[in-house]
Amino acid sequence: MVLCTDPEGSRFALWQGQDHIGIKRAQEPNTLCWVELACRDSDAAKTFYGEVLGYHTKLADMADFEYTEWYVGEQAIGGMIEMTEEWGDAPSHWMNYFAVEDCDVSLAKAKSLGATVCVPATDIPNVGRFSVLNDPQGGFFSIISLLNPAA
Repeated sequence: MVLCTDPEGSRFALWQGQDHIGIKRAQEPNTLCWVELACRDSDAAKTFYGEVLGYHTKLADMADFEYTEWYVGEQAIGGMIEMTEEWGDAPSHWMNYFAVEDCDVSLAKAKSLGATVCVPATDIPNVGRFSVLNDPQGGFFSIISLLNPAA
């Protein structure tokens, strides 16, 4: 395992699993389902992650903004959004999304356990409903109830 920082400052880890099974559970509630890079130079990120990890990209069909999806082979494994002035001085970063059955129920439970809501439950057309949270120890993560979890 190695911890890395990309040219824009986003931290990520590389791991060679050897005999460890790694992430085998997917497409079910309460598991990691998506990773998303928020950065200021998406062209540079496409080049960097394409070279380092072999990712290729496709533009997603979003009405209000440009959204890039990361692919390994034919499988979409994450996305990328280019940060605008509205993000202020927030640094480039990766966000983990965990699949939940009901975003609002999971959001209420997280709040009752001490989470702070950074982005309230919000619908993403044709995708699902998500929220960004800050856990009591300072970690950020997102939850999402997907409209089509098997996609």
